[in-house]
Amino acid sequence: MKEKSTNNNILKNIPSVDKVLQWSEIKGYLETFEHTYVAFIIRYTIDDFRSRIVSGEKMNLEHLKQSIIKELQELITPYFRRAVNALGIVLHTGLGRAPFSKGIADVMHSVSSGYSQLQIDEYGRRADRYRKISRLIQVLTGAEAGIIVNNNAGATLLILNTLAKGREVIISR
Repeated sequence: MKEKSTNNNILKNIPSVDKVLQWSEIKGYLETFEHTYVAFIIRYTIDDFRSRIVSGEKMNLEHLKQSIIKELQELITPYFRRAVNALGIVLHTGLGRAPFSKGIADVMHSVSSGYSQLQIDEYGRRADRYRKISRLIQVLTGAEAGIIVNNNAGATLLILNTLAKGREVIISR
C-alpha cells in the first residue's frame, strides 16, 4: 500500500510543462530551439514518465528531470556519426553509402552548399540534367546510353522495364 501511496504522491507532484520551461537547465534549449519544440519534448517526456509510474515503475521526480534533459540533449546531438565497417559486407546498407574520397567529398560539399547548374546550360537555358553522366557512361563503357539512379529499386525497375516489358517477372523480397 505504501508503494501505491508513494506513486500517487509522485503523480501529484509532477510539474506542469510551464513550470519545467522555467527550469534553469531548460533555458539554453529555448535559445536554440523554438518554444513549441521544447514544450513538445517536455510534454512527451512527462506523459511517458506518468505512464511508467502508473504501470508500477519505481521512479522519482529526479528521474523525470534527467529524462527531460536527456531527450532535449538528443535533439542537439547529431544523429549520424562515423562508424567502422567490421561486418564483412563491403557495402552494408545499414552503414549508409559507400565512402567518398576526400576529393569527391570536397567537391560535393562545395556544390551542395550553394546553388548548382543541375539543369541549366552555360547560356542559362534549361538543359538535360542527365547529359553529362550519360556521356560519361558512353565513354567509359561503350554503352549506347546510360543513366544513374540512387537506389536498387530504381535500377531494378529500369532493368525490368527495358528487358522484360510486357512480360511476367517473378521476383522475391
